[in-house]
Amino acid sequence: MLTVLTWLWQQQGSRFKYNADHVNVWATAIKNNTTVEVEFACVTDIPEGIESWIRIIEPPKDFENIVVGSWAEHRGMPQCFRRISMFRPDAEKIFGQRFVCIDLDVVVLGNMDKILSCTDDFRIMQSTSPSIRPYNGGIIMMNAGARPQVYKKFNQKNAEIACSKFVGSDQAWISHCLGQGEQVFTYDEHGVAFLTRTRMKRFRLHIVDNCNISIGMFPGKPKFFMNGQCHKALKYEVEIMNNLMGQELWDKANAAENVSDIVIRMPKKTKKSRGRRYHLNRL
Repeated sequence: MLTVLTWLWQQQGSRFKYNADHVNVWATAIKNNTTVEVEFACVTDIPEGIESWIRIIEPPKDFENIVVGSWAEHRGMPQCFRRISMFRPDAEKIFGQRFVCIDLDVVVLGNMDKILSCTDDFRIMQSTSPSIRPYNGGIIMMNAGARPQVYKKFNQKNAEIACSKFVGSDQAWISHCLGQGEQVFTYDEHGVAFLTRTRMKRFRLHIVDNCNISIGMFPGKPKFFMNGQCHKALKYEVEIMNNLMGQELWDKANAAENVSDIVIRMPKKTKKSRGRRYHLNRL
């Protein structure tokens, strides 16, 4: 049986805080939108509040201390190198014979059978910019033990090399280690769509009813990862999400008119960095 799993951990200074409620909404949304027989699991050491039908997997704790300067924790970047343990040669003992890892910051918009029925020994999500970085870690499906070089060759030095070439943490290393040519999840074939702020703008030029989206991924901002909540999105973004869902789940009253309304400053200037303004979400 296919295991559909996600990861939940706590991180100091993270831009987005995830908890058991996010795991429960994530699992319920996928469960209600597939006919494929699956089991759900969460890799976490903070299981309190997670539904009993979601299996808890104890984190292997591999590579939790590896941090690279270009993707540093003090900048709020998610430290995902721990997920490389899914490529362990003995992964079956931990995660199951076959599994698919899906990020928490998603919104399910349609049937996911095309995604969950894939039979390749390894398939990963295509990047937002495949010419720059081939893969995104938002969805990774694999047979346990596939691509063991991703685990065996990983260390601090190789992490630095990978992150100097590609954006991200674990997905930078996966892209560097595997190179081009792996099977990928795409919008055209599987209905997997990136709903970043830049791509949201494009939806204003199209009728959203014609969009064939099974699952919307939010690798940037805003984060629509819980039904009924909007984390400082723009009003047009809220309208698009409500149209895609076919119901009023997000309240436009909590949205912003302009990007400038949700600009916040980094707390402190240092001698090594110039004062810059970042368009971040207020959680």
